[in-house]
This record gives sequence, C-alpha cells and structure tokens, in this order.
Amino acid sequence: MLDVGAGYGVVSEEVLQAFGSSDHSTGLFRADARPRRHALPVVPKLRYVLCNLVDPSWPKQVGGPFDLAVSAIAIHNLRDPEKIFACYHAIHDLLNPAATS
Repeated sequence: MLDVGAGYGVVSEEVLQAFGSSDHSTGLFRADARPRRHALPVVPKLRYVLCNLVDPSWPKQVGGPFDLAVSAIAIHNLRDPEKIFACYHAIHDLLNPAATS
C-alpha cells in the first residue's frame, strides 16, 4: 500500500487494520512535512519516505509496485491541475498492473 501524504499515519493504520494481511505500508510525504514521532509505534508497518510530490523523481524514491494507493488530502493540496494530474499518473504507474484493471 502507498499512502500519499500519510501525515501521522491515521489512514494507513485504518487500511492496515481492515486488510491485516498487508506485508507493509509506505507513507509518502512532501519534503517540507515531517512525520510525528508518536506515529511510528502506533503504525509499526509504516515506512516513511520524504519527498516532494511536484518533483518528477519522487516515484523512484518510494519503490513499488503497490497493490493499493490511498490519500486523504495531500494530492488536492497541490492546488494545480497539472501537478495533480502528474501525481495521479505517477501513482498509477506505481501500481501492480493487476491492481489497475
């Protein structure tokens, strides 16, 4: 699972509880965001990756492929349709082909 703009991990935690068979989760942050320290023990499967969603190289930093991508509001906060579209395109390319059909 890829959680774009994971914040302190609340969405990741809920998804991991609902789908407990997930091997791991990756939290993705903008370069200027910082995960809260208390999230790490609460969501032990969460791996934080600090990167900027408007930097075209961010997908290379997170790994993949992923079976699932979630996001609460981070993509909306890009506030530029071109940047939002590019982010969705990058997320699509990080998904397993079976997950996109």
